[in-house]
Amino acid sequence: VMLASFRDDITPQNLQYMLRDLNITNTVYSNDSTFTVSYDTDTDAVFGLFRDQLAVAGKNGFSLYASSGSKVFDDAHNFKNPALVTSDSCMIVYDLGGNYYSVYNSLEKLSENSTAYPIAAAAVSDNGMYAVLTRSAEYRSAIYLYDERGVNTANIFKDKLVLGICFAENGEDIIVTTADSVEGAIVGELSVHNTRFDSPLMSVTFNGELPVIAHAYGSTVSVMTDQSLITYNRDGTQISVYRYGSITPVTGCIGSTYSALAFSSNTVNGQSDIRIVTGEDVCMSIPADGDVKRLREYGGTVYALCRDGILKIDPEKGDTYMFETEGNPCDINITENTLFVSYYSHTDSYYLSEIFTEKTKLSQQ
Repeated sequence: VMLASFRDDITPQNLQYMLRDLNITNTVYSNDSTFTVSYDTDTDAVFGLFRDQLAVAGKNGFSLYASSGSKVFDDAHNFKNPALVTSDSCMIVYDLGGNYYSVYNSLEKLSENSTAYPIAAAAVSDNGMYAVLTRSAEYRSAIYLYDERGVNTANIFKDKLVLGICFAENGEDIIVTTADSVEGAIVGELSVHNTRFDSPLMSVTFNGELPVIAHAYGSTVSVMTDQSLITYNRDGTQISVYRYGSITPVTGCIGSTYSALAFSSNTVNGQSDIRIVTGEDVCMSIPADGDVKRLREYGGTVYALCRDGILKIDPEKGDTYMFETEGNPCDINITENTLFVSYYSHTDSYYLSEIFTEKTKLSQQ
């Protein structure tokens, strides 16, 4: 049925990848996890999700695994510092600080490209647009935007250091964070651009603050700086600000309803403090042993990769769960039903409903 329905899209190359998916390779099933995907150990590997499939990019290549654990396809490369960004439409694997990047979908490599100057970041939208951050001969930062066909449709040049780029939910607006030095003082900037307009849709500055990450949901844009978490309307009007005080978060994530920040609150015993923030308020504060390596938000729930396992934090109910892990995971990714726990040599997959239960609940606040 699938071949008949999509016969115009089937090519010999695509069919080869489909047939590969029938072969379950590098997969081990156990009673503890849904499946385990094994790969060559690579301490520079990075991980992501593409349509609920596991994407792994390492120094020597890129691999995509189906939700069953089978390898969909792989592609060889030689990257010193592999990096990966994903969306529902495509993926970009690039060499951070290098000059090469490739664009993939679920079946094949769509294009292989190079830049004149080192790549600092990339971003992809759900509608197929993507952006590559580098520099030019005239500007410190140059963002090249492409449509779903890989055609360069617009460029954004800034005489400042661009720290990060990401697409808004609408897939058309791109969020840009920058830093500059004005008379010896740091000035951060958050701006929103659209390829249809020459000028930014909005632009705000932060004196003495460095923007770290930013995301746009609906009509609002939020930015996490080294000193505060700020939310704006799309016209640049400030909605809320939460200031950290005298400490700076070691990691964080911005969600549509809740944001999460991790602080190393006690360097003596290695305890961290995870704060769940909405607007100007901290609605939950959860202690965690050891460093917090990663924070993810999915569907209003926050997941934290900690020293002893993964915390699930439900701000609506005030519940916290702990799933203990073995070894030393380096990353986590979450879908509606599944948790992926990645190591540099393998990734374990678990059903959320089976590991976060009444038995693993820690507290109710």
